[in-house]
Amino acid sequence: IMNRIVLILAVISLTGSTAFAQKVHSDNQDIRFTAGVRVPIDNSNADGGPVISLTYGRFLGNGLGFRTGAQWMFRNYEIDQYLGIPLYLTWRSGKRTFKEGVRQGLENAAWGVYHNKAYWNSDPDARTLLGGFISGLFNRIEFFGGLTPGYIFGRREEPHGDSREVDYMKINHRFSLTADAGLAVSFRIWRFELSFIPSVHYFITDNYRYVNIRRYPHDGSTDVYTSDEAQSWQFSAQAGLSYSF
Repeated sequence: IMNRIVLILAVISLTGSTAFAQKVHSDNQDIRFTAGVRVPIDNSNADGGPVISLTYGRFLGNGLGFRTGAQWMFRNYEIDQYLGIPLYLTWRSGKRTFKEGVRQGLENAAWGVYHNKAYWNSDPDARTLLGGFISGLFNRIEFFGGLTPGYIFGRREEPHGDSREVDYMKINHRFSLTADAGLAVSFRIWRFELSFIPSVHYFITDNYRYVNIRRYPHDGSTDVYTSDEAQSWQFSAQAGLSYSF
């Protein structure tokens, strides 16, 4: 229940910042460095891996803009070295001042107290109050979506032998194309912004495949069953640091 309250407060806070602060800004460009992890959503035994990116964003006065740059994964689906070039359309809200963020945080905390008193007849715990206050300090939100063409450099040897069950990842095509969508919630300090960036990714091209081979010996022979499935969906969570100018 407490987690739901904090989530509701965050949504209210960010929605408020969008309506409150839509105006033309001088800081209509930024350079952002991000680092995080990217993991499979598909049912697979393979792991994702760390991901880093460096992007440039440019925005109009109404918040519409684009973002592009370079993205690198040291290892993905147990295969090394992936390079992508994100090509995103974006929209971001206007920024609030730190004072406005503190005011929103206090309002969130007060709303948490009212909600608990009105619906649960109890005082909120410290986590709810602190979470509500911190959610108000986030003073900008950015939505993005687009395509990322890329290339997979790494190689992976297919296992050999006659084990009863073998599973491994293989590369079907090295050139890749993903569809991506996500958002970034940011806390601003002067021209710097600290961001949390969750996103989802779908491989339009057939690149990574999970292969499972099972052997069942009987009566002097062996039955072999093979499954070969595309791995298409991934989720990433990253932290970002950007400089606006």
